[in-house]
Formats: sequence, structure tokens, C-alpha cells
Amino acid sequence: MKPRIFTTTFPKVYPLIVQKAERKGHANGEDFEKLNFWYTHNNNQLIWRWLDEYKI
Repeated sequence: MKPRIFTTTFPKVYPLIVQKAERKGHANGEDFEKLNFWYTHNNNQLIWRWLDEYKI
């Protein structure tokens, strides 16, 4: 059985990443893009495509 983190989908994780970035003061700009990459290991083009696809 895989750990839950490996089976969690992007739409469930993204709001948590946003909340953490806001708490840390990194909610906009390049800092947020770096944080997003660090958590998801995906580039920003793919993340934006997911956001459009899942309507987040």
C-alpha cells in the first residue's frame, strides 16, 4: 500500500500549498513558483494547465 501522499491528487494539495505560502509571506511572484515546484516537482506550465483543467 502506497503512503497517502503518493495517492493525493493535485486539486487536493494545491489549496494547502497556497495556504502555507500565505502564512509564510510567499503568496505571490517568484517565491510562490519556487515553493510550488518544491512541493510538486512540476514546472509552472504544467501546474497552470492543471489549474485550468480542474478549475481551481
